[in-house]
Amino acid sequence: MIFSRQMWLEDPYRNLLEIVCDAMLIVDEQGEIVLCNTPAATLFGYAREDLLGQKVKVLMPKCYREVPTNQRAAFFRDLQKLAMAADREVYGLRKDGSEFPMECNLIPVEGTEGTLISYTVRDITNRKQTKKALRESEERFRKVFETSTYGMTIFSADGGYIEVNPAFCKITGYTETELLARHVQDITHPDDREEDQASLQRLFKGGIPIHHMEKRYVHKQGTIVWIEVCVSLVKNSEGNPLYFV
Repeated sequence: MIFSRQMWLEDPYRNLLEIVCDAMLIVDEQGEIVLCNTPAATLFGYAREDLLGQKVKVLMPKCYREVPTNQRAAFFRDLQKLAMAADREVYGLRKDGSEFPMECNLIPVEGTEGTLISYTVRDITNRKQTKKALRESEERFRKVFETSTYGMTIFSADGGYIEVNPAFCKITGYTETELLARHVQDITHPDDREEDQASLQRLFKGGIPIHHMEKRYVHKQGTIVWIEVCVSLVKNSEGNPLYFV
């Protein structure tokens, strides 16, 4: 179906944009905003009527504006690629001059007056803030893990070591490489294995909130090392077990 500019301005198509939750704009090849919905106007801080007929570059930071008219359609397609690229960010510009990170989806629509661009935008500020907070949390944990004077390990449901810190290596006498090739029960004293394993299973199945006991490790040199161990279970956002810490 070939769309005309007038068709977009008629009620069925204008109303269709209004019921969409995402911010949407229809832009022609000259960069003029033909149509926009209320979420788009709200996102950029304008009244909807104020955006109609404006050049779309008013919604772009300065670094995106200097694009020749005959390159604008290609520029729109490049924006979509940039928005999808892991190492690049695309920003929008609000009426008050503030910039915000956005996710773009641009689809060319053939019209009687040329190609129109359906331009869908999502503000991803919260997503970026969440990722930043998670990254900072992981960095803090990594620093504690590496520098702690307490032995710390991460091991899988079957007891295989995934990560061990330097303090744990010192306690057991094994190198990191040697431990990563072993399981928890390999260095646990034979007399403590049954109780240790049973408690870990209860923890895995949700029967207890934490596994806490005194037990014995067999040092690499063969000596007995008494330890107090405290194990918790890490789950993903769906509540499925990932690993023990």
